[in-house]
Amino acid sequence: FVEFGAWDGKFLSNCYHLAANRGWSGCFIEGNRDKYVELLQTHGTNPKVTCVNSFVTLDGAGRLDAILESVGAPKEIGLLSIDIDGMDYFVWESIERFSPTVVVIEFNPTIANDVVFVQAKDFAVNQGSSLLAMITLGWEKGYELICATRWNAFFVKKADYPAFNLSSNFIGRMYTPMMDGRIFHGFDS
Repeated sequence: FVEFGAWDGKFLSNCYHLAANRGWSGCFIEGNRDKYVELLQTHGTNPKVTCVNSFVTLDGAGRLDAILESVGAPKEIGLLSIDIDGMDYFVWESIERFSPTVVVIEFNPTIANDVVFVQAKDFAVNQGSSLLAMITLGWEKGYELICATRWNAFFVKKADYPAFNLSSNFIGRMYTPMMDGRIFHGFDS
């Protein structure tokens, strides 16, 4: 697994259980120095877990591909969890050299299902992107939506989609927005 925006590696973590209880190997990435110290307290003694103190960016040494290469991550990743309150769409879009089987990605739950909204490509902006924008990006990258929780979308590779026996993954059947109007707001209010 790979999870960034990992915080302390436990609170609201999509991968904590995999690391702590299921024996998975993986990488937690956290940019905030204080939270990284807490991340080390949670997972630092687990020999199957690598903890990295870095912000994920879209280029250079902070690009997710570069971080994962620097820690020797395998090209095939079981689960990739993206939760950074804004630039999630662009980080997923930027991945070229790694292939997750499952992608869990945060979207803005206040945006109606028929709206394709992608926030500005700017880490200073925290608006997030719509679920429909994530679904469209998923199709471009070879993924299908299998589930949507209140603010996370779960995607699998298209080849794995039939195993879920879903009658439909149409957005309206998979998710009802928190606010279903024409007014929505960013994570930065």
